[in-house]
Amino acid sequence: MGHDGAVPGDPHARRESPVHAVVLGVGASRGCPPEELAALADGTLAEAGVTFAQVSAVASATVKADEPAIVRLAADLGVPARFLGAEELAAVPVPTPSDVVASHVGTPSVAEAAALLVAGESGSGSRLLVAKRRSTHATCAVATSGPADPTGDDDATPRAETPSPAPSATLPGAPVPAPSGVGAPARTPHPIEVESYRILRSRLELDHLPPLSRAVTERTVHSVADVAFAETLVLDEDALLAGRAALLAGAPLIVDTRMAAAGITARETIVPLADPRAADRARATGSTRSDAAFRLAAADHPDGAVWAIGNAPTALFALLEEIEAGRVRPALVVGLPVGFVGAADSKAALARSGVPCLTNRGERGGTPVTVAAIHALLFHRDSGAPSA
Repeated sequence: MGHDGAVPGDPHARRESPVHAVVLGVGASRGCPPEELAALADGTLAEAGVTFAQVSAVASATVKADEPAIVRLAADLGVPARFLGAEELAAVPVPTPSDVVASHVGTPSVAEAAALLVAGESGSGSRLLVAKRRSTHATCAVATSGPADPTGDDDATPRAETPSPAPSATLPGAPVPAPSGVGAPARTPHPIEVESYRILRSRLELDHLPPLSRAVTERTVHSVADVAFAETLVLDEDALLAGRAALLAGAPLIVDTRMAAAGITARETIVPLADPRAADRARATGSTRSDAAFRLAAADHPDGAVWAIGNAPTALFALLEEIEAGRVRPALVVGLPVGFVGAADSKAALARSGVPCLTNRGERGGTPVTVAAIHALLFHRDSGAPSA
């Protein structure tokens, strides 16, 4: 662990005292492996452009005060661990609240809220440099008491007081406010990615497409390195705009696999397959677990969700039946399942349904293109240009 070349906690390493406090907010499931939290913290701080020497504290919820992974992380960084009560944390507006976290901890946010609270203790307000990032058992966020530029450029961005509806920053990964709610997360592409898109655009002419359709096409094609995939897409700009607006407003994002959930790091997702009721329902009805899980999810989220299916045609068929029966009304269905059995038929049914959707023709598809499509909607920033 150590993207700045220093060993965390090394007593011989010089710890700088930045004018603006930088706080690493963390959350962890019970028994989280310390190495997992350390790796996530390493990546999150690197994304913020912050060195370990600039971190002034690790912050979390009081109920996590005895969590070994968090205690060890603070010790490795050589900084105090700060723990705050659930009621105090719940009072802080954050860009990515979680009902799941609220049900377990008593606050919809741990990492973001804790980072913002501790960073703002100087009275100068606070802002997120990087919104919540997560791994299987942990979450991390980075906040500062000053401007988003950790080098101390006070003119880098306007200061946002804490609390604020959607803290803004200009560093990679930081959320950018949107009138509809959560806001579009920002990111800075790696130079290799920039070059990859340059090559893609030299081989694929998409100027005839409207902006969001073009962004979705570019990202999905890029995810499979196959320009021919663009010819299979069934695009509807109005549907994509509606889906993007729903996502930015905080609508539930429901995905069919844990792989998709792991790939979408900028937003909380719901994985119906994780519902313990799904296996029992599948046995009782003789259906697949994906079918059973998506019918349960449709009952739990009948209005305004965004649904993303890249693996299981049975999940898409089940969702379409629930829609036809009037039991669920999605903001957008991203239906891109892959395979030789049912995939093409399920996508053709989606295209005919009249439901706001993104889909494609044929057997190709999969989780990578589905995640890419969601990222295109989340990261698209300029109504006149592609997202990358």
